[in-house]
This record gives sequence, C-alpha cells and structure tokens, in this order.
Amino acid sequence: MYRYQTIINKINKENEKHKLTLEEIAQEVGEKPYRTKLQDAFEKLKQADSILKKENVEEEIKKQIRLV
Repeated sequence: MYRYQTIINKINKENEKHKLTLEEIAQEVGEKPYRTKLQDAFEKLKQADSILKKENVEEEIKKQIRLV
C-alpha cells in the first residue's frame, strides 16, 4: 500500500504541473501495475479471511488460549 500511495502522490504532483486527465497522468507515472498488485493483495486477503471464517479458526484459537 505504501508503494501505491507514493504513486498517488506522484500523480497529484504531476497534476499540479500539467493539467492532464487522470488516465494520462496514471499512464505517465506507470500507476497501473501498482494498482493491479494492490487489487491482487486485497483479493488474497479476502480469500484468507474467508478461509479463516470457514474453518472457525478464531474460535479454535480462543479455545486453545482457555486451555492454557
């Protein structure tokens, strides 16, 4: 996310210099690969969260803590 934020900052700076469209600036600073990586990371987090919920991992951890 930090890398993507730096790209967004570059986009904002470029917009101050040149009044281009968002798409033009994004292309100029190479934003698309970073956006794709960020979206992939969020999707993986969603999947991991779904798996944990499905397997009821949180409850199992709480049970293990109570046993200790």
